[in-house]
Amino acid sequence: MITVYESKETNFKHNGLGVLRPSSCLIYEELNGEYSLTLKHPIDNYEKWKLLEQDRIIKANGQLFRIYKLTHSVMENEVEVFAMHIFYDLSKNFIRDINIVDKTGKQALDHILDNTLYENDFTCDSDITKINSARLVRKNVTSILIGDDENSFLKYWGGELKRDNFNFQINTVIGKNKGMKISYGKNLTGLTATFDMSNIATRIIPIAFDG
Repeated sequence: MITVYESKETNFKHNGLGVLRPSSCLIYEELNGEYSLTLKHPIDNYEKWKLLEQDRIIKANGQLFRIYKLTHSVMENEVEVFAMHIFYDLSKNFIRDINIVDKTGKQALDHILDNTLYENDFTCDSDITKINSARLVRKNVTSILIGDDENSFLKYWGGELKRDNFNFQINTVIGKNKGMKISYGKNLTGLTATFDMSNIATRIIPIAFDG
């Protein structure tokens, strides 16, 4: 079930503004990177599509996503919605200047969330025992946590990010190795494979400077 809520909703245990009936809904998650949702909803007679407005929150697969972009297509008679995981609300918050000294991963994350410019509803955890220090100045919280520059949590402490609505963890490794093996042609059914030998070299002919 996919539901939509007002932008300032805090209780997500009910159906919110209503249950959506999208024609498609795709969730994309990249390790330590993008976590987004793309949804297409027909312009229906029940006017469910009118519930989709910028900044409102969609709940899909148990996770919350905030709408940041809408596209109305008259030709296709549908609305396309682009949303980011609620974790990215931290991008709207800010750290002025903090100095993290000799702390574990969990202690560093607590320090960061306790010193945001605006109060936040997020909780965090980490199993990283590595001790490190960092000076963080004038950055939004998301870039501090998973930014790709040298001044981020991932660069100082490392780890892998797991997001679960308003809670997140940065652990040494997320998930477990359960010995599962996926093999093409055996138990994998959703793969498109392309085999291309056009750039393979089987001979090398050396040429000296004089030809």
